Amino acid sequence: LTLEDLEDRRTQGLVDNPTHIGRGGLGCYVHVRVRTDGQVSKEHCRIRRDEASGTFFIKDLSRNGTTVNGEPLPKGVEFLPAGKRELEGGEMPLPGAARIGLADVLFLEFTRAQP
Repeated sequence: LTLEDLEDRRTQGLVDNPTHIGRGGLGCYVHVRVRTDGQVSKEHCRIRRDEASGTFFIKDLSRNGTTVNGEPLPKGVEFLPAGKRELEGGEMPLPGAARIGLADVLFLEFTRAQP
């Protein structure tokens, strides 16, 4: 992943499977922490690599949405008074190169490494 946020521009490999991306914070651990405004959720999305096929999948875990190459992902969670609940399904395959939008305010460039 390549991203540019309020801190700097950097490239970060996806070494954890799954990889959680967001602002993080108290009680919310993320593997890729972004520094930006509150429109990006503490836990915004998740990228998972299927070990058998090598395919990467992404799931939206936010209130304000996630896009891949401009296309919105289906909601992956519902927000209840007691907190959020993850919905079944909702994972979408990630192409080998993709522009991931977090709440349309921060964009990440995903490039799959060649084996």
